[in-house]
Amino acid sequence: MDIQWDKVRSRFKKLRTQQKYQKYIGDKNAELWSPSTMPIEEVAYSFILSDRARGKTNQLMLFLMIAGFDYNKRIEYVRTTEEEAAPKNILSLLDVILSYDYIELITKGKYNSAFYKGRYWYYCTVQDGKVTEQADVPFIHISYVRQYMELKSGYNCPDSDIILYDEFIGKETDGDFLAYAQLQSTYYRLRKGCKAFFLANTINKDALFFYEFCIAKPLEKMRQGDNKIISNPLGTNFYVELLTSDKSQTKQRVNTEYYGFENPKLASITGAETWSFKEYQHIDSNIDFEYLDRSIYIYYHGKYYRCDVVLSELGLCIYCHRATRTYDDSKIFTMEQITDKRYIYKLGENEKHKRFWLLYTRGHFYFDTNETGDTIERYFNAARRKTG
Repeated sequence: MDIQWDKVRSRFKKLRTQQKYQKYIGDKNAELWSPSTMPIEEVAYSFILSDRARGKTNQLMLFLMIAGFDYNKRIEYVRTTEEEAAPKNILSLLDVILSYDYIELITKGKYNSAFYKGRYWYYCTVQDGKVTEQADVPFIHISYVRQYMELKSGYNCPDSDIILYDEFIGKETDGDFLAYAQLQSTYYRLRKGCKAFFLANTINKDALFFYEFCIAKPLEKMRQGDNKIISNPLGTNFYVELLTSDKSQTKQRVNTEYYGFENPKLASITGAETWSFKEYQHIDSNIDFEYLDRSIYIYYHGKYYRCDVVLSELGLCIYCHRATRTYDDSKIFTMEQITDKRYIYKLGENEKHKRFWLLYTRGHFYFDTNETGDTIERYFNAARRKTG
């Protein structure tokens, strides 16, 4: 049975999650993100990115639990690593939901609680501290992307039409797109109309998944507060929403008390209106340096980065920056298909290549922007894993 998302939205609004949240924290201006505005019917994938305190996981989980109960669908809750999907981390997944009467409302009085057992969550009824009734079929299955080989042959659920991939952006996600695609194929099989939702507690527009889905370029122009439907070259539709910061008085008071200093590294905590990037080394503009070799490039996700070998008071180092063209004598590291003799696969294999990357591991790479530094780090980590 196809999910009627308008009916799910109507039921979700009756939960009054926003009002309950405002009453709980004592702030009538506090805002929770609402999944009701997502154009789910028009897209196959939805990406929601924000700082931490916007209630994304709980709100979306409640929304999908309504869809799952009303239309007999199982939610496939996905994390990146085995550690993230371990019971010690998953046992608290529904803590907020269980602290209210949401399950009784969602299941129309049939159940009032839920319990976790063997990578599954089940609905149940609890009276006087004892389970008096429990569902035979689980409503959530827990997995991690690298589990796809294990599940490929041993897992088959004809109702796994909903995927929620939580915290999909992070250092461990590089190189996992194919694993995720394999996992999704196991869940969906050949069914149409399935939906995947991706949540992240950071707003890194340069995340690997956006390149793999071929939507990175239109995403570059988006800012916090924007939302749009993006179609990739093959016609797959994606919804991307970049949430603004929590402007509640509570959030502002916390920021003032604990984070009252300017540091872009805290963006995902304070909700600063900026893309979140790690800080990378830059060469001060006042330092003079001599170019020794300007022929080395890295090609990653459709972009070229020039890696100049320079000598300065910092010693021998590499200065990496965006490039718009290459030359006949260029030497280009890539993980793509080799198209001509200029290209070097992954990290290379001769001694000169090893010395080049040794400078990276010893901290002698400098970058024009943090975005460049982030890209080179992801290239190195992904190439090293593939090489190993």
